[in-house]
Amino acid sequence: MKALLYSVSHIANTHIIHDRATIKLEETAEEYGMTTDELLHTCTVDPNSFLQTRKEINDMGGEKAFPYGRFNATDDVMQVLESEFPKTHAVIKKRMDMFDRNVANIGKDAQDHLRTMRWVTFCRVFFIFEAAFAAVLNLYVLVTVWRRRIDSNASTYRIGITVVCLSAIVQSLLQCFTVTIHQIHDNVYTLVQLGAVGWIRAREACILATQTLTFLMWEWIPAACILQYLALCRSHYSAARRLFIAYTYCLVIICVSSPFGAVFINEKTWVPYVHGVVREVQGMAEDEPVYAYAATMNLVPENNNRTIIPFVLVATLPSYVWSYGAFIVTTVLIYRALRTDGVQLTQRTLTMQRRFLRMQILQGFVPLFVCGFPVTLFIGNIVAGTSMDRSTIMMTASIFAVPIVQALVSLTFVRRMKRKAESESSSSTARRASSRVAH
Repeated sequence: MKALLYSVSHIANTHIIHDRATIKLEETAEEYGMTTDELLHTCTVDPNSFLQTRKEINDMGGEKAFPYGRFNATDDVMQVLESEFPKTHAVIKKRMDMFDRNVANIGKDAQDHLRTMRWVTFCRVFFIFEAAFAAVLNLYVLVTVWRRRIDSNASTYRIGITVVCLSAIVQSLLQCFTVTIHQIHDNVYTLVQLGAVGWIRAREACILATQTLTFLMWEWIPAACILQYLALCRSHYSAARRLFIAYTYCLVIICVSSPFGAVFINEKTWVPYVHGVVREVQGMAEDEPVYAYAATMNLVPENNNRTIIPFVLVATLPSYVWSYGAFIVTTVLIYRALRTDGVQLTQRTLTMQRRFLRMQILQGFVPLFVCGFPVTLFIGNIVAGTSMDRSTIMMTASIFAVPIVQALVSLTFVRRMKRKAESESSSSTARRASSRVAH
């Protein structure tokens, strides 16, 4: 819909299709006391409610209430296609409109099925339950890995699992408290806090912590692999030296990426627009407090010209590359070491190392598999310029499902090791008993 509205801005007698009615642009502008440019400017921000009176627009803050629905690369391409290849333009526009409607209908359908419950209430209940379950599950894994006897030389496994579990527990408890959800509307990317955060002043710190803990889901991944590689191929290193090497690498990545979360800390002049959009999309009442932090692809003077581009290109993508690059390299080295005779290990230790390697591979690719679909939608939104609105909670749900899946993978490994240790202990006890009987 937006691509259609953008592409007609330079045509005098353009028609706008809305609610199955054809309205001439100039007649509509005259009827509502607006110029054609003002009407189109309003359309680009909210195509579903562009038939507003001049008074309503002024009540929302005048022209400054709609300054962020600007052109992107897709709009430029669509304008060229319209002038040079009108048939191709019509086909592409139809597909884009269909995609926009389908994405918007996901949230609408969910709302229709939950008519007895407010949308915000549903989000609070769902995400508190998801985060609480993740915290309890990771706590159980943490207790199990230290309480049960697995192996006398299992410090590598314990430390790697412990760090991931502790990070997941802190992330989940913070989510239970803040109930942070994502919202993408008109190329504005917003983090909305629906939890009980009104009484604290450090809400911005919670946003930074949420971003950092989300990054830690993949930034801790190389540590366990590096530890295992050092245990196999650099066994003469002390335990302290191995830990220092493995976690220093991860801490460097964390220190580089974490400061960029500040892009979501808003200037005061930008806050009214962000709060207005959140109230509209999330269906929040006028007297209900809103705690939201947003960034956009465009340079917005009201927000000190900060954009989300450094957050994506300098923080997110490099942390992915560095984390998964080290993960893949060390995994290959470990695999080769386990298949050669250069590493002298007992059969029992060799079996445990192989199982731990499989667990690391599963845990490493969990964030990619679980978040793949919503991240694809996110990238599609950037390219097409659509608004996901309430449907963006699919991304939130997937992100906070990662600690659950990682905990299940760790628990599977721990329980297998525990059963194996118990079986070997029983066999050893039986052998000693039979030896005493023989004597």
